[in-house]
Amino acid sequence: MQRMLITYMVKPRLSAENQHPHTRSAPARWAWALHEQHRRGSLTSQTSGTATTSRRTFRMEVAVGITVQASPATIWALLTNAQDVPRWTSTVQSIQGTIALGETIHLKATIAPERTFKLRVTMWAPNDRMVWQDGSPLFRGVRQYALAPRRDGATDVTMTEVFSGALLPLIVRSLPDQGPSFERFVADLKAEAERGS
Repeated sequence: MQRMLITYMVKPRLSAENQHPHTRSAPARWAWALHEQHRRGSLTSQTSGTATTSRRTFRMEVAVGITVQASPATIWALLTNAQDVPRWTSTVQSIQGTIALGETIHLKATIAPERTFKLRVTMWAPNDRMVWQDGSPLFRGVRQYALAPRRDGATDVTMTEVFSGALLPLIVRSLPDQGPSFERFVADLKAEAERGS
């Protein structure tokens, strides 16, 4: 009886990734929600390389999916090598910093060359998914990369950006159209990954 009580009273400590969503920090909960949406297929089930945009009053989502004839490990290595990204895609001018959990990177994109985006890596699951985000509760941008291996050895890659917050209705018209940039990025990623596989 005493041994049974000890078994029930002592619970293993879960890692941050395995904790129940409600016990995580706000950024981690947001990232988990994005992951769950992707897992259920509610973000995008398309792998044609064509971007889609959905918009509500306080939320806008841009998503694109593509099938790459390469392993998740090959694609992950490309996505997480910050200094090498501008070499294989024309959508990124530069990335400074280290792409790793908890790190902040400084990114310049061709879609808005006058700005430097300060993005914090809030979720990191190697060869599976990664989330970057910036902003505040008033206006926040959250980007997720998700990799799903296929039985034929290829990988379905999904990139999703969600903009949200009370200020979104005021600034949504000033935001650049992300669709063409998303399509170019995944096309570049596919070309580079398949070249090296």
